[in-house]
Amino acid sequence: MSWYNEKRDWIVYLLSKNENRYVGITSRSMQNRLRRHKKSAQNPAIDSLLHNKMRRLGLDGWKMKKLTHIHGNYYEARAIERFYMYLSNLNETLRERPI
Repeated sequence: MSWYNEKRDWIVYLLSKNENRYVGITSRSMQNRLRRHKKSAQNPAIDSLLHNKMRRLGLDGWKMKKLTHIHGNYYEARAIERFYMYLSNLNETLRERPI
């Protein structure tokens, strides 16, 4: 059986600094995940939106917040992550609209 189908505990988290937000998942601790994000951001060969943003804004001051915790496989965790991404984008869209 592939690890994608193994049931495990997942954390869906929000990583943010100022108005910049990123929703992600991890099956490890949030501290470990933040440390890995910062390490990846220090490597200019890694070209991702999050890590590029971390390089521009600096590695300090990023905050992580646990959004939810689930027990399931990778695909289930990704579905919940996408739901929170949708909510995050919806919130951003609503904030930009004039009342």
